[in-house]
Amino acid sequence: MTVTETAERMREIIRLTDERMALAPVEGALGLVMDDLDSSSLRLGGSVPLNDGRPDPVAMTALICVLTDTAAGLASALGRPYGDGGATVELRIDHLAPVHPDVRRLHADARQIHVGSGVALAEATLCDDRGAVLARAHGHFAHIPGNWSFPPEDSPHVPGKPLFGPAELGAALTLDPATDPLERTVALPEVLANPRRQIHGGVVVALAELAQRQVREAATSPGAAPPRLLSISVDYLRPADCDGSTVICRSEYTRHGKRFSTLRTELVRPDGRVAAIATGLWSAVD
Repeated sequence: MTVTETAERMREIIRLTDERMALAPVEGALGLVMDDLDSSSLRLGGSVPLNDGRPDPVAMTALICVLTDTAAGLASALGRPYGDGGATVELRIDHLAPVHPDVRRLHADARQIHVGSGVALAEATLCDDRGAVLARAHGHFAHIPGNWSFPPEDSPHVPGKPLFGPAELGAALTLDPATDPLERTVALPEVLANPRRQIHGGVVVALAELAQRQVREAATSPGAAPPRLLSISVDYLRPADCDGSTVICRSEYTRHGKRFSTLRTELVRPDGRVAAIATGLWSAVD
């Protein structure tokens, strides 16, 4: 294949990937697009969800988690037949800096590190439109042959138009009010699904982070600096269907110090089985 033919093929893959992401509930709601692609790396970007001209904190959490997970997952599938994907087996995100309020776009540069017969290791670096590095992520992804079920064949969906918007995604990620911050319940509607109609890997990270943040905020003294997430690691044990059923975010401290705390959160399905386990390291100091 000539250089020109290779470039044309890459442009075609970018176009097809953007069309597919527009049809995916989570990626479409956040407006993710592929900015660049080569044989072993790619760049994925997304606009910052705004609420009255200001970043929406819940949707922003979703954007950071979904952007890094999706970018690394796509990178893990490079070199495989087009349309194949990567189901997240485990993912770690290290947060380096908060998002500046003037930032309007984020992007993740992802690359494939190692490929086995059925699993790949990939990493992603999250940056803002000012060039600042905000987070780094790496994880293992299981090879999944092409499987796309959105939108349904009988759906009146308009081609090229996302199924959902960031406001719907943010509303779906709102945990129910509870007297006990260690246990929160959230429904799993279609807007939180991956193309296999199961909860998106990035959404799992976002839910765990939101649940842990509420635990930390409940333990923070009035006037004190808000807690800061330093890193979060998630082990994905089994899928949870986005059919309107609920999961429970059940958290516990494994370390509760003055400066640093570690929280462990289980996402429990209605059948009592654990879908994922997340461990977050939080700081009470800048």
